[in-house]
Amino acid sequence: MVLAALAGLAVTLAYPSATRQSTWPWVPLLFLVWVVPIGACLAAFAKGPIWRRPNSLLTGGLFLLVVATLIAATDSPFARLSLLRIWPTLSGVALLFWLHDWLNQSAQSGEYRSKLLAQGIAAVGAILAVVSFIGWRWEGIGQSGIVRNDVPFGHSTYTAGALVLVLPWLVYESLKSTRTRRIGWITASLVAFAALLATSSRGGVLAIGAVGAIGAGLVGFHAPWSRRNKIVVVGLTLAILCLAVAANPRLREMVRIGGWGHSSQESNAQRNAMIEAGWRMGLDRPMIGWGPGTVPLVYPQERWRLHGGVDNVLQLHNTPAQLWAGLGLGGALALVLLVSAVICRLFQLLRQSTFQTIHAAAAASIVGYGLFSLTDHQLDLPAMNALVVLNLALLFQGDPATKTIAASRTSRRYVAAGTIAVLVAPLVLDVQDLRARRAYEQAMSAFETGRSIDGSVALEKAAQLAPYDPYYRQQFAGRLLDERFQTADPAKQRALARAATAQLEQSLEAGCFQEFAHFNLGWLALNDAKPTRAAKHFLAAAKEAPHRGGVYFGLGLALRSAGDESGAVRAFALEWIDDPITYTAPLWAWPDFAPLRPKIEQEADRLLAELAPTEPTAVYTQQLWSWWKNGGAFSPEKFSPESAAFAATVNALLRSREMPAAGEKYSWGTLMHAWKQMGDIPNIASLGGADADFGAALLRRKERHPFPDWHGFFTAGLENEPTLLVSSRSRRLGYGVLALHPDGPILTDLYVRQENRFVSTFASALFPAKGWLLARELVNRLPGIPTAQPQRSPE
Repeated sequence: MVLAALAGLAVTLAYPSATRQSTWPWVPLLFLVWVVPIGACLAAFAKGPIWRRPNSLLTGGLFLLVVATLIAATDSPFARLSLLRIWPTLSGVALLFWLHDWLNQSAQSGEYRSKLLAQGIAAVGAILAVVSFIGWRWEGIGQSGIVRNDVPFGHSTYTAGALVLVLPWLVYESLKSTRTRRIGWITASLVAFAALLATSSRGGVLAIGAVGAIGAGLVGFHAPWSRRNKIVVVGLTLAILCLAVAANPRLREMVRIGGWGHSSQESNAQRNAMIEAGWRMGLDRPMIGWGPGTVPLVYPQERWRLHGGVDNVLQLHNTPAQLWAGLGLGGALALVLLVSAVICRLFQLLRQSTFQTIHAAAAASIVGYGLFSLTDHQLDLPAMNALVVLNLALLFQGDPATKTIAASRTSRRYVAAGTIAVLVAPLVLDVQDLRARRAYEQAMSAFETGRSIDGSVALEKAAQLAPYDPYYRQQFAGRLLDERFQTADPAKQRALARAATAQLEQSLEAGCFQEFAHFNLGWLALNDAKPTRAAKHFLAAAKEAPHRGGVYFGLGLALRSAGDESGAVRAFALEWIDDPITYTAPLWAWPDFAPLRPKIEQEADRLLAELAPTEPTAVYTQQLWSWWKNGGAFSPEKFSPESAAFAATVNALLRSREMPAAGEKYSWGTLMHAWKQMGDIPNIASLGGADADFGAALLRRKERHPFPDWHGFFTAGLENEPTLLVSSRSRRLGYGVLALHPDGPILTDLYVRQENRFVSTFASALFPAKGWLLARELVNRLPGIPTAQPQRSPE
C-alpha cells in the first residue's frame, strides 16, 4: 500500500504528467515502466512450477489482443513508429496475468492481498483527489477565474478518467471503515467527486451517474438492508446525480433548453468526425488495422472525407474505435471477448448469496471507466493502464473458472525465452529511439546556450537515428525558417531557404505528419519562382488539412504565377469561403489584387449558391458579404444571437432611430453607440486593448466617417492607417504534443497572414468561423495542377 501511495503521489506531482512522460528525461523512465511488468511476469512464469491463469474467455481476449498488436505493428505501413507503441498493451496484459496468479495462489492469501491492493488504490485515489482539487483551485485563482480541472495530468479528460477509476474505491473504504477513518474516507470521496465535477467532463459525469444508478438499483434489489436504508441510498444517489448534472455547464444547458447548446453541438460534431475517421481507417485495413499508435499518422489522410472536424485533431477519443482502427478485426474481436468475460463475471457475482463489496467496487470502477472509454482513449498513460488492470485483477480474484497450468520449469523457460526473442527487435528499436530523443535534447540545450553549430549537429544526429520520425527535421526546418524571417540579408535568406527546403523534403520521406512540410514547401517554392511545384505542395497540404488558413491563398498565388488565372480565382474564392473574414483582408485592395477582386467575388458567390440548399451558413455568408460591399438594410438568415443584434442595430441606424439595447453587450455595439454620439469614443483602452495609437486611429476614422455614414465607418479598409494593418505567422500550438514530442519549440509557418485590426477587433464574431464548411466540399472544388508554362513572376 505504501508503494502504491508513493506511486500515486509521484503521478500527481509530475504535472502535467500526460505530456511530460514524452519529454526528456522522463522518456527512458516511461520505457522502463512499460518493460518492468513484462519482465516480472516472464520471470514469475519461468520460475514455476504452478501458474494460475484467468478463465478461458478472459485469457482468449488478452492473448488475441497481444497477437493482434504484434502483427498489426509489424505489418503496419509505419512499422517502425508502430512498434514503439506496442508496450502499453503488452505491459498491461503482462501485469494482469502476474496479478491474477499472485491473487489466486490460495483463498486466504488472495483475500488478504485483495484488501491490500484495494487499500493501495484508495490511497492513490485520496492523494490524487486532494492534489487535483487543490491544484485546480490554485490554478483558477492564478488565472483569475474558474478553469476546467486538468490537474495532475494536464488535460481535464485524463483527470476525469482517473477519478472515475478511483472514486468507487474511496466509497468502498468509506463503507468498510469505522469512526474517524470513515470520516476521512468520506471526506476524500467528496473531494474526489468535486474534483470530477470541476473537470466539466460530460463523459465523466455520465459514467459515474450510470454507475451510481446501477449501484442504487442493485442495492434496492439485492442488498440485505432494511427498506428505510434502501430508500435513503436511492434518494441520496438521485440527489447526487442531479447535483452532477447541475454542476456541468453543458448538461445543465441541455436540461434547461431541451437540447445541446452551440458549444456542445460543436464538440459533438468533432467527436462524430473522430468516430467516422476511426471507422474509415478500419475499413481501409480491416484484417489487421494500421498498427498500434498510428491513428495520428493516418488521421490526416481521412480528414478531408469527414463530416466535420478541425485541423489540429489527430485522435479518436473512443477506445473501441481506436482498437478497430489500429488492430482491425483482431482488436475488435479481442474487445468483444474481454467485455464478454467481464459481463459473465458480473452475473456470476450477482448470483452469489453474499454481497462482496470489494468485487462491487472493482465492478463499479470497470463499468464506469468502460462507459467513459467511449468518450476518450487513455490507456497509453501508465497510471490509467495500471488502474484498469488492478481493477480487472480484483474483479476476477476468486473466480472459480481460474485455470491452473502445471509444466516443467524447462518448458516454461523456453516459452519465456521465445517471448523475449519476439520482443528483441522492438526493444532495439526503442533504444535507438531513445538515443534520438537524447540527441534532440542535447540540440535544444545547445541552441538555448547559443551554441548553434553544436545544436545543428545534434539535431541532424537525431534525425539520422530516427528517419521514420519527421519531427526532428521539421524542427530543424522551423529554426531555419525563423532565422530566415529575421534576417534582412538576401543572400543569407536564400541559403536558409535552401537548407529549410532540404530538411522539409527529407521529412516527407517518413510518410507521416506531412502537412506542415507541404504547406511551407509551397511558400518556399513560390519564393523560388517554382509555381507548379508550389501548387503540388499546396494541393497536398489542402487534402491533409482542408481548413488550414492560407493554403488556398498560396495555391491561388501559385496558379496565377503559372498562368492559370481561372484556377487562381477559384483558389482565392475557396480561401474566402473557408474563412469568410478574409473577404475583408487588406491585400485585396492592393493594386496587384484589386483587378481580380470582382472575379473572385463572382466565383465565391457562385460556389456559395451551390452550397446554399444544404448549408444555411452559405446563405448568411452571402448576405453578410453583400451588406459589407453595398450597405443598406441587413436582414440575414438566422445565424447567431450576435448577428441578429447587429442586424437590428444596422436597420435602426438606417432609420435614424435609437440603437437597440441588445447590441450594447458587444464590442461593436459600444463602438457604434459612441460613434453616433459624435463625442470622443470613451473607454478606448477597453475597446482597443489599451493601445493609444489604435485609439487615435479610431478617432480619425470617426472624423472621416461622421454620422450618418455608419456603413463607411464600419466597413472602410485601412485608409492609410498603418496601425490597422496586423501581420502574423500562424503558430502550430499543440503540434508537438500530437506528435509525442512536447519538448520542442512551437513550430511557426512561413505564411504571413494580414488582417484589418478594426475588423478583427470589433466584427470577427459576425463572420462564420474558419472551417464552417465540410472539408470534402472544399477539397472536391480544388482546381488542378496547371499544365501551362509560367507566364509571370510569382507574387
